[in-house]
Amino acid sequence: MKNSASQSVRSTPMNQSDAARIQSATARVNQGTVSSGSFAARAQSAAAKAAPARGTGGATPSSR
Repeated sequence: MKNSASQSVRSTPMNQSDAARIQSATARVNQGTVSSGSFAARAQSAAAKAAPARGTGGATPSSR
C-alpha cells in the first residue's frame, strides 16, 4: 500500500542514539568524514530538534 501526499503518516522522531549510530556508520564507510548534506547530518539535525530543551532557557549561564 502506497502513501499519497494527502495521507497522514505517523513517524517516530529521530533520537540522539539513532543519529549517532547512523553518523558512525557513515563515517566508517567514508574514511571518517560525514558530508554536511548527508542523511547522517540531517539525522543529527532532526535529533537535536526533537530532543527536549535542557537548562533554564538562557543561552549562557549567569555570571555572578
